[in-house]
Amino acid sequence: MELLTKLGINWQLLLAQIVNFAIVVGVLSFFLYKPLLNLIDTRRERIRKAMEDAQRIENQAKEMEELR
Repeated sequence: MELLTKLGINWQLLLAQIVNFAIVVGVLSFFLYKPLLNLIDTRRERIRKAMEDAQRIENQAKEMEELR
């Protein structure tokens, strides 16, 4: 504690700022980070399905062309 005082740092204020920062990180994680990850996963799955459908349609088109 003496070292912090010599450096001009109020340890009580520092502790309060650390606690506040942890709260902000927790709130942002809960309300922003997790929903954003879910949104990205949903979009990734939609894109994967669309790519599979496009590949299936392309294969069907090739089969139709071969039958002509």
